[in-house]
Amino acid sequence: MSNAQSGPTDPVQFGELEHVTVANDGEPTTCTIFPRECSEEKLVTHWITADQSAFVPLDKHQ
Repeated sequence: MSNAQSGPTDPVQFGELEHVTVANDGEPTTCTIFPRECSEEKLVTHWITADQSAFVPLDKHQ
């Protein structure tokens, strides 16, 4: 067992991702998710976008 505490270098931690939500006129709302700490070169390929139909209420799927 380790006494190490989580820190900024741990592979997964809360808050590593950023998102931008865009409400498009006449089109579904989209949400793009990308790493918070990412170089401009990597940001070109390190993102995912989904439209409103891809998201479901959490309480209905627990």
